[in-house]
Amino acid sequence: MLLDNYNSIANSTTTPPVDFSRIFANSYPLHVDIGSGKGLVLLQQPFGPHLNYIGIERRLKYIKLASDRIERRGLNNVRLLHGDAEQLLSPLFAAQSVASFSLLFPDPWHKRRHQKRRLVTARFVELLATKLKPNGVVMVATDHADYFAVITNCFNNQEAFVFAPQQKPPLQLSHFEIKYSKQKRPIYRTAYRRVH
Repeated sequence: MLLDNYNSIANSTTTPPVDFSRIFANSYPLHVDIGSGKGLVLLQQPFGPHLNYIGIERRLKYIKLASDRIERRGLNNVRLLHGDAEQLLSPLFAAQSVASFSLLFPDPWHKRRHQKRRLVTARFVELLATKLKPNGVVMVATDHADYFAVITNCFNNQEAFVFAPQQKPPLQLSHFEIKYSKQKRPIYRTAYRRVH
């Protein structure tokens, strides 16, 4: 479900992919925040105001919270998608339509029997590559060392990406990071750029 100014504008009758330039009424580049949570990236807009921001979040309570905050600030360049990122990216976003992705503190699913639920897999990284424009960037942060190793391995083994250390995500863009930094947990961050 796509929320546009907090009213549904795309549903099961919409023919994908979505024309986001029509929805935003401009042709600014598109930044997608996967697992947008309470919406810090969408509210702070650390990558600049001349972008269109889309937050994808599967927990409806966070969609509603972020929606209220965005509406109070009058941010016209933000939209929200409620649902599973992989299921939404595939049909709704055209190939090479996204300038950048942020993926901050994805659920690590600590227990071994639950790790099959992890979002970042080789298949998901391949999907991101198809949606990114050439030279587009994926920025990742996590506090989970084992999952970070899995994530970097997935990107390193995808020939469409190269490591882009100068484009790591800025600090303090997630409530998880704020919380974990106070607890002195190490934070692992990385970025990858699509090369072709």
